[in-house]
Amino acid sequence: MTLRLLIRSCLIATGLALAQAAAAQAFPSKPIRILVGYPAGGTSDLQIRALQEPLQRFLGQTVIIENKVGASGAIATAQVARSKPDGYTLLLPTNIFVIGPNLIKNVGFEVAPVKRSS
Repeated sequence: MTLRLLIRSCLIATGLALAQAAAAQAFPSKPIRILVGYPAGGTSDLQIRALQEPLQRFLGQTVIIENKVGASGAIATAQVARSKPDGYTLLLPTNIFVIGPNLIKNVGFEVAPVKRSS
């Protein structure tokens, strides 16, 4: 009985150590994508591209700017909303958060209400 308990304890300790090592991986460990909901060459695109090089130097990782044009930015916003929530797919936000759900049926994302602290 004691040997079984010792083996189980070792297996649990090994699993916890492996989980902790996986959680301690440095961010970012792969390229970061930033989606822009407007065409290349527009104001939003130029603003984020001006930050691309400094971000790459600061993070030590490639930053990819991707234009997903259409529906006043709702297409890009919906794609980011559907992406894995790991911090590697970002969005240059626009006013679509406010007007999109009111103008477009099934906009593809849901806006959570802001919780204010008292």
